[in-house]
Amino acid sequence: MTAIVSGRVAAIQMVSTHDIDANLQEARRLLKEAADQGVTVAVLPENFAVLATHQMLECGRTEASDQPVIRAFLAEQARTLGLWIVGGSLPLAERPDGTAISDRVRASCLVFDAQGQEVARYDKIHLFDAWWKTLTANTGNRIPLSQASSWQRLTPRPASWDWQSATICGFQSCFGPCVPRAWTGFACRAPSPGRPVRLTGMR
Repeated sequence: MTAIVSGRVAAIQMVSTHDIDANLQEARRLLKEAADQGVTVAVLPENFAVLATHQMLECGRTEASDQPVIRAFLAEQARTLGLWIVGGSLPLAERPDGTAISDRVRASCLVFDAQGQEVARYDKIHLFDAWWKTLTANTGNRIPLSQASSWQRLTPRPASWDWQSATICGFQSCFGPCVPRAWTGFACRAPSPGRPVRLTGMR
């Protein structure tokens, strides 16, 4: 017999700033609003807490330490509100096996269950580098407009998590031209009978 589960999902939008504390307070308000409306799963946006590039490495090291700020915040909110939280993305200076990354961070999306336990992690696949050419005829130099590879490391695959023991949820951030093939491979990993695959892109 196929198991049927249902629940309300909130796709939270917010205007983040370079003030991490203010971003967390706004996320707290919006998560509480979602919980009050009977939401089961709340999805925060990419870079919801840390927006400035110059903050990424320091914050990534903090989040990989034994006193993380954003991870602790997400765990507390999930536990307090009884929500599953898909934590947008945050900088993390460690690999999934716990080994440290010294010179860059990974843009990681963490999932917390309603008890505040970190149950899944996805590291961003696509790094956005954009360049533009100077107008000086003599040089023709290329100037980086956005160079994510200067502070991020990438990961090779999407990730998944089980929700209510019935649905396999695939998740990733920043859907780009390099991504569809990875998702095709993910969908081909057939679950057991009665457990549908839900593929959800998150920006």
